[in-house]
Amino acid sequence: MKNFTESNNVKEVINVIEMSSNDLSFPDKSDFPVLKIDTKGKIIYANHASFECLREWLNGKNAYLPKYVIQVNPDVLNPNADFSISVDLQTDVINFDVIGFEESGFIGLYGFNSADSAGKKNHLLETE
Repeated sequence: MKNFTESNNVKEVINVIEMSSNDLSFPDKSDFPVLKIDTKGKIIYANHASFECLREWLNGKNAYLPKYVIQVNPDVLNPNADFSISVDLQTDVINFDVIGFEESGFIGLYGFNSADSAGKKNHLLETE
């Protein structure tokens, strides 16, 4: 699997995501953005629904969460995280459940519609 930092543009990153999603047991079929990051904020997985976030955040080269997302709540990098945040994009606001997986060393960001967030976190934990 190609490293995001080797990619020169967002379309190439999306192609890498699509090619590698079969190798990952991650919710690649979700209609909402799903990202997997390490404790330094490096994006190590993103599903296709994350395209809008990636297009805005990566600017063709940076494979890390932008600083402004981390500033919303620095615990987004905590492998024990368990909370929700709202992230402003240029054209939308995306809500994420942030769930850390300490034993695996990553944090999952699960986009959701605030109207249907009840019980979603438990379902996501069951699918990991």
